[in-house]
Amino acid sequence: MHNPSRSAALAVGAAVAGLVFFADGTAAQAHRNPARPDSMRIIQSVEPRSGPPGTEVRLYTENLPLLAQVIIGVGTETGFEEIGRARQMEFGEIGATVTVPADASWDRPIVFIIFHGNFAPAGMSPPFHVTNGDGLVRRTGTVTAAADGSGCFVLTDGDGYAYALSSPGHAVSAGETVTVEGRFLPGADVEPAAGVCGGETLEVVALERLPV
Repeated sequence: MHNPSRSAALAVGAAVAGLVFFADGTAAQAHRNPARPDSMRIIQSVEPRSGPPGTEVRLYTENLPLLAQVIIGVGTETGFEEIGRARQMEFGEIGATVTVPADASWDRPIVFIIFHGNFAPAGMSPPFHVTNGDGLVRRTGTVTAAADGSGCFVLTDGDGYAYALSSPGHAVSAGETVTVEGRFLPGADVEPAAGVCGGETLEVVALERLPV
């Protein structure tokens, strides 16, 4: 079974900002700081995985080392924006609720990052997929055929994220560059079938072929 996943190391981006709310109800304003993480642990729970600007996203993880300070950031692909501080609990767990920024775009995912006090990255969330008012995301990328011969196709976008394509009525071919609009389906919600890879999927609603 083919299971598309993020195929490139991510340097977390800084085009957006928001608020993080702590256990005591306080909120921290965002400000910009540069950093480029090389490797880090994955934040274990991110709920939900998609939604429009203004969506509250719950982050929780127990797999990070003990941190003297906990800084939370949000971004896209080329830096990050600090959005506040959190607390690490007695057994190392960290939880926070963050708000998807009002200016986050539906044509690019965002990620949430946990940093040490010196801005060394410690943990990063799976991508959160910002939607438009119709619940759709838009992605531009290159189509490839699944390597396992299953007959399904994968779109890899400019940030290196790969999505299986579920595109009844929208034929695609390997090697094409396309812009698709569709519904993001987390891997757990997709059952593999003929022509459907499984894994994280875009259920295509509209497709435009671009010059190569």
